[in-house]
Amino acid sequence: MKMKIRNIAFDSCGIFCNAKRVFSVFLFAFATSIFLYPADVVTQKKDTKEVVFAKQLKESLSKKTIEETLQLFEKMPESMQNNTDMMILQASIMLSGGKFNEVSEIVTKLERIAPENRDVSELSLIVAKVTGDKAKLNKKVQTLLASDPNNDLANIELAEESLKVNNYKEAVSYYSKALEGNPESEDAMLGLGQCYYYLVKPETSRKYLNMLLEKNEMNPEANLY
Repeated sequence: MKMKIRNIAFDSCGIFCNAKRVFSVFLFAFATSIFLYPADVVTQKKDTKEVVFAKQLKESLSKKTIEETLQLFEKMPESMQNNTDMMILQASIMLSGGKFNEVSEIVTKLERIAPENRDVSELSLIVAKVTGDKAKLNKKVQTLLASDPNNDLANIELAEESLKVNNYKEAVSYYSKALEGNPESEDAMLGLGQCYYYLVKPETSRKYLNMLLEKNEMNPEANLY
């Protein structure tokens, strides 16, 4: 299964924010769809330890805290411990809980065993962003763009760099690519709304900010412009 790590939100200083919300939909869908496997096992009346763990994880993701969910991984069946997707899932939960040091350790291991995996590269980009590793951040941006010129996380990073020097037109170009790559990206919608506001194009600015509010009416930044 190809996972998509999306809706990553950073404030103007590049610090990860709104963490508990970021991965919730992704995590729930992932746990629901992939770890009740394989199909021939699930159709049997007998629950394997892998299926039991998957069911516990699914329930925890929907009803319990991040800490409680992470504790489940201590009881993860040995057969699942080196599963790339499982490691990505665990790292994503850690990241959503602000456990950046622990995430870094898992991402480092993932980069060794799955260097071409896009989800691993996106996780690595996020960790580099949060920890302030500029060299690694730039490397991951280029890696992601090489495989997908419209990768939203990479283009949003480039857009934010353009904003630092008030190059709003260039930022619009990057945010537009990000939105094309991921039409659900709140960061791209917000970025376009902000850029067009400063480019004195109020109608276009409202278009993207209203698009954002339709998706998430609780977004506090959308109402600032």
